[in-house]
Amino acid sequence: MQTVVPAYLDLLDRQRKAAFATLNGLSESQIWQRPAPKAWSIGEILDHNYLLTASFLPLVRWTWQSFGWHGRHKPYAIEINVGRWRSKT
Repeated sequence: MQTVVPAYLDLLDRQRKAAFATLNGLSESQIWQRPAPKAWSIGEILDHNYLLTASFLPLVRWTWQSFGWHGRHKPYAIEINVGRWRSKT
């Protein structure tokens, strides 16, 4: 488990960087535009992922502490305004 968790965290880091690189040239209206009437926009998908992750964070922290693994404590420089995601990294 000691090598699996850091590998997954590194994968998440790479996916995060790739997502922000992809979003970098898009306008706010493009991020929130739905491709079809019942389809989610990019912004809605990202917001959903954020809310899902945030809802599990207390459980993840408790699990890490219970098993003696406290994570990397790697802060991410991100500024999120209403309807706007901007990476500072």
